[in-house]
Amino acid sequence: MLVNTWASWCGPCREEAPLLASANRTYGDRVRFLGVDSLDERGSARDFMLEYGWTYPACTTRAHRSATALGLLGQPVTLFYDASGELVDTWTGPLSEEALDANLHAILAR
Repeated sequence: MLVNTWASWCGPCREEAPLLASANRTYGDRVRFLGVDSLDERGSARDFMLEYGWTYPACTTRAHRSATALGLLGQPVTLFYDASGELVDTWTGPLSEEALDANLHAILAR
């Protein structure tokens, strides 16, 4: 599973959004993707997802509780979990294509 924290107003989130959409198309049958949007209006979050072609689920919270509960500050942050639910890696900041592919391959190999 890939869990990505983001916000529609976050520049680095916009930078990585096309990569996440592409990765979901490629790996979505083997890896679950979940977005955790924080401090956004619901309409802004929905527009962001439509703009970048995200088809995976996302939860939206106007409070910062979701990301904070995960021990995260700021966004974007991406968590990679293997099939047993073990956290394999945490990536802070916008993902590069290489980092995204490497982490997806790592969780699939476990």
